[in-house]
Amino acid sequence: LGSALTENYSLQELELGMQNFGPKGFKALSESLKRNTGLRKLNLWDNAGGEEGAKYFADSLSVNAHLAYIELGDNSIGPQGAIVLADMLTKNKALSEFRAWSNNIGDSGAVALARAVQTNPSLKVLAVGNNHIGDSGAVALANMLKHNAVLVKLELNSGEIGPLGAKVLAAALEENVTLETLSLRFNKLGGEGIKLL
Repeated sequence: LGSALTENYSLQELELGMQNFGPKGFKALSESLKRNTGLRKLNLWDNAGGEEGAKYFADSLSVNAHLAYIELGDNSIGPQGAIVLADMLTKNKALSEFRAWSNNIGDSGAVALARAVQTNPSLKVLAVGNNHIGDSGAVALANMLKHNAVLVKLELNSGEIGPLGAKVLAAALEENVTLETLSLRFNKLGGEGIKLL
């Protein structure tokens, strides 16, 4: 499939969820993405890509200027995988939607992504729910929101964000004029956090 994508310029959307092809499959697809100019949307959720697979895609998406949507949910990329993907986001100017839910990226992964998205000129949707993101990650994401004028949707569902995280996010929303959707379902905001928002 990877070699076919290298030659195909008409296919715009590819759904490959739950194929369990692991890092080797990620490597083959990422190599084709370096040369493919037609694909706009790629869904790879639940494929056991791991940190190694994340590195392959970070490498290819650093040079791909056509893919607009990438779904990497439930691929066990971990904090280090998120960090290398964040580095990619400092170079990529084509992606408008980046989804990486359920990857156990934690606060360190969230901090790296927040720093990258802060100056990314194209990303409109960042979906990183169910990733054990707590208040430290929320602080970094709030700081990003104060400076970013592109992002319209931020998904942080099923995390560890508490009242402190709610406070800094609320303060960021007072300055940010572009974000349209902030999803915080199933966090640990409590009554205090809800009042702040």
